[in-house]
Amino acid sequence: MMSATVPTQMFTILDHEFEVDELCDIANHGMAQGVSGFIYTRDCVDKFNEFDDEIEEYLSDWHHDNLGENNYIGAISSNGTFSVGSIDELKTKMVWMYIELKAHDILVDIKHPDFY
Repeated sequence: MMSATVPTQMFTILDHEFEVDELCDIANHGMAQGVSGFIYTRDCVDKFNEFDDEIEEYLSDWHHDNLGENNYIGAISSNGTFSVGSIDELKTKMVWMYIELKAHDILVDIKHPDFY
């Protein structure tokens, strides 16, 4: 008798598919750990340029709603632990932050045990 395999649940962020385990790693350890497709600056800049409106609107709303911060770009570009030295670094940081926050949102939405 063959056992049926359960399909892995996938979630799409910025046209990239992530498994739940990957989202847990991202939410717990951040994008700086090295996430395939988002390691190199040029890849992150390309993603930012493709999805800039979505990323900027989400991050602006998140910073305003959660931190009362209206200058979200200033907050992102120098938060005390990592300041950016170029536009490309800022775009990379914004892509990483967007994915980290979206990963957390997804895990909360699906009531994952690590985030519920």
